[in-house]
Amino acid sequence: MATEQSLESIFPALRLGHVEGHSKEPEKNAIGDKIACGRKCASKTLYGSWDNEEDDFIWSEEYPDNIAEAAENEETMQCAILVREKKSTDPRRSLEIHSIVIQSPLIKEVLSEVFAGYPDCNLELERTEIDAPFGPFVHRWDGFTSALKDEKLGEETRQHLQLLNDAIAPEVTDIINKVKDYKKNNVVDFKYLWAIFEPGCTIFTTEHGHQMAACFETSTYIDTQNGKQLFLWCKSINWEKSEFGWESKRFTIKEFKNTIPISSLPVFPLKNHKGHAIIEQNLIQRGKLFESLCGLQYRDYDGQAVQVVQLQHSFEVREKAVRVQERIVIDAEAYDRFNPHDQTFTHPILDDKEKNVESSRFGHAEYTVIPIDFVKKGESKKTLTEYQQLLCVPSVRGYALKTKRWLRLSVSSVKEIELNEGAFSSLVLPENYKKLLRAFMESQLQFKNDFDDFVAGKGKGIVILLSGSPGTGKTLTVESVAEVLKAPLYSLSAGDLGTDSGSVQERLDDALQLAADWNAVLLIDECDVFLEARSSDNLDRNELVSIFLRTIEYYEGIMFLTTNRLDSIDPAFHSRVHLSLEYPGLVQSSRKEIWSGFLDKIGKGDQRHALSEEDIGKLASLDLNGRQIKNILKTSNLLACSEKTRLRFDHVKTVLEVWRYKVQ
Repeated sequence: MATEQSLESIFPALRLGHVEGHSKEPEKNAIGDKIACGRKCASKTLYGSWDNEEDDFIWSEEYPDNIAEAAENEETMQCAILVREKKSTDPRRSLEIHSIVIQSPLIKEVLSEVFAGYPDCNLELERTEIDAPFGPFVHRWDGFTSALKDEKLGEETRQHLQLLNDAIAPEVTDIINKVKDYKKNNVVDFKYLWAIFEPGCTIFTTEHGHQMAACFETSTYIDTQNGKQLFLWCKSINWEKSEFGWESKRFTIKEFKNTIPISSLPVFPLKNHKGHAIIEQNLIQRGKLFESLCGLQYRDYDGQAVQVVQLQHSFEVREKAVRVQERIVIDAEAYDRFNPHDQTFTHPILDDKEKNVESSRFGHAEYTVIPIDFVKKGESKKTLTEYQQLLCVPSVRGYALKTKRWLRLSVSSVKEIELNEGAFSSLVLPENYKKLLRAFMESQLQFKNDFDDFVAGKGKGIVILLSGSPGTGKTLTVESVAEVLKAPLYSLSAGDLGTDSGSVQERLDDALQLAADWNAVLLIDECDVFLEARSSDNLDRNELVSIFLRTIEYYEGIMFLTTNRLDSIDPAFHSRVHLSLEYPGLVQSSRKEIWSGFLDKIGKGDQRHALSEEDIGKLASLDLNGRQIKNILKTSNLLACSEKTRLRFDHVKTVLEVWRYKVQ
């Protein structure tokens, strides 16, 4: 007994029933008779009243005195419609309708045809609520009044519709008349701006200076830090991964005073543009081009583009206009993968239930299904309708090969490639070098499908090492091979890959994946740091060399490596290189060929250069490499252009003197 008392004194929890797994559930805690929080099996209703000073609800057990009985009950459920009114802000009236609840199945059956395709207007519900300012009625008023006059209507249906008409007409008539007057005069004010945009209508705007159309869905007024604005949500056709889909677009119109021309708005219905017929045709033609460019494409480009850059330590992005004049690869999927800050998201054009507007010439009125066949991987793309082509976005996403930038590219600036068929034959190389390279290219072409198929890993991987002094033609050789193969040249330098082993591995994997996807010729230029023989005193560089060795061993495709230091490369590379070509220094005869080759590209006909064979011979006597010759001629031609004359020997001589070279 003493033992039991002593245990209770030491462990009072035993007495209170707190031993886990053995006690009954406690109703009280260890302090007095207070019940522990949440342990009482009961519920309590509290009633709230708004406190303006606290800007929050104050909760009490007392039932509020000023609360009336619920107005909507079993009796109101029997009514065809419920009209909810509130105090009006219009000095001309004391009350205005807040919303109408349609409960009559007879009304809903008629309205389901009148409002077909209208968003956020579900007439399949038992109670359909439509709020002021009653957009469906404003935009479909003619259809509603026509339905009301339909002689085929039953008497009960007609009575129900008339009841609705009597309630709604006073609310929307002023708006409808005002909007009709505005449309007639092609003007609008900010209050009624929403009403000129009927859901499903084709809107007109510009994006990065390019005209575009979109399908309008809905709008709302929002108070922002920059004042009140009308936000418009629309959708356009874009390409994501392997299929066409709807891309959501949001536009804003800032509040303005008085009335202004509709066509002066940054966004407005396309039919309000005086040149809408021509614009429609132009946008449809551009849409056809957009459609043809979807997927993976190798093209030329000449025009403005947009580079989207994410700001450091921020989720914000900045759009920068850039001038682009080079070869590109259009690849929307890769763009999204390497630019997560600027991804494009679309939702598919699904089934027969999805409706959209397609009318007499893409204005609005009748709702019809937009059919589309999805493009699956390995399948050919199906054609878009003209309406879908009209709504295509004005840009595609891709990569500029020379400047190594991911860009949003204007569809109108994409060009077909004009291949330089004579690039390889004009190379200043020993003939046996050309013969070997030609054999490798012919072997590659036998296993190479058209570029549009983008089959990765076809045939055996080829690694070719080019070594020699700067300006001896290594890079030009690779460019010429790419021209013969009609493939993009994807080039990297050691600087692009970095020196940290982790980043090198990641960037190299990315580069090889892109090169495989694009069936590109891969050039890793001046990669001496990755080729240099390993040593025991530089473990970090050894790791880089090991990464590089492992990567090229498993690469399937054609890869060129260039180096200026052949003697210092790691012995392990020799077994992984299929062809190694060492470029000799240029002699006078080869320099003359290079001078002649570059000069032949400058001007045609009357604009052809004015240098004689004797002049070219004098220039070939100078100890210059190919890159120096190219740069000198480029500068000389700029000098000639500034004088609006043909390139002459004295222009070249002037530039050479600046370079401190003397010509006889």
